[in-house]
Amino acid sequence: MILDEMPIEYKHAVTQACKDTSVKLMLETNWDVNIIEKYLAEIYAFLLELFKKTGTKQIALLLDPTPLNQKNDEGDELTTTIIHSFFNQGFNLFQIDSNLKLTDTSNINSLSLTKCSELSSKNPAKILIQVLNGININLFLNGKIIAEDNVKHPLRGSFVPSKFNKEPIDYKASILECYNSEFRFSGGPNSVWSNKKERLLKGGHTEQLFHYPLFKWLDMNIVLGKVTRGEKKVSDDETDIEISSLRGGETYLLEVKWTGENENNTKFSEPKIKEGITQVINYMQLDPKLTEACLITFDGRSIEEFDKLECVQEEKRQFKVIKKCLGKEFPENAEGHVFFLESESASKRQN
Repeated sequence: MILDEMPIEYKHAVTQACKDTSVKLMLETNWDVNIIEKYLAEIYAFLLELFKKTGTKQIALLLDPTPLNQKNDEGDELTTTIIHSFFNQGFNLFQIDSNLKLTDTSNINSLSLTKCSELSSKNPAKILIQVLNGININLFLNGKIIAEDNVKHPLRGSFVPSKFNKEPIDYKASILECYNSEFRFSGGPNSVWSNKKERLLKGGHTEQLFHYPLFKWLDMNIVLGKVTRGEKKVSDDETDIEISSLRGGETYLLEVKWTGENENNTKFSEPKIKEGITQVINYMQLDPKLTEACLITFDGRSIEEFDKLECVQEEKRQFKVIKKCLGKEFPENAEGHVFFLESESASKRQN
């Protein structure tokens, strides 16, 4: 069962979401609420896995949850491969029995709310799930929507997909989008600057000016993954951000630093980056299962100081990818990304 392979946090969330929906179904039918709950939880986990194959394409599932305890040798085992194969052949409606076997496939010309409602009305003893974009779903019974949910975040409900959505493996691209959207030309009440002209960052907990917005961005835009912060890896030292797949596979660790000067006369430069490299080395030695680690540094120093950084890749006046600093090298599967903070307006820089 796919659900058995999911992280415990996901199991808890999907079980609670399906418990609420199962109660609604029980009130409309004579189905056993506990069996329906387990059945729907498996369907949720399956749809989440299927998202990797079909992306945001629309499909519908027609579920027959009765008789739930009866063995059935007919039909194909429900797998992401077989659904993906049929989908590529033009099928978008899949009938699934109580034993999670695919019993029939067909194609309907529309998966609109109206069409799904009509189809549900014609199959009163079955649950119809309209899959809107791979992860947002509507559950129909007797022509009516009884639940709206999201198979990635079952307790949050459905959400509107964003052009910024990325899978965990593409976390570096997501960080770059966050930099361009939130930090590069930082201004207004949420600006990281105390005095732009003098290139002085805000004082206090300056690192949090970058840490929390980056965490929030990744948490909102990473799909098929879990984003956490403050995990203890080395004694009482906490990592800044971790991104892990929902199946508990790849894990990406992010350490966040800043360089430059703030309004409290605190100054950091290359030694701060070197310190971050040491932390990354310690984290990866302690947890060899980490897939990758990345040191993220937001650079508030002058453009001349930024340009002096030795790098393996760069985008002028934007970011550099580094593999060492002051003689300290990153381990394999780790690197640093240094992002330059502009103090001129976007219109001046981009014209």
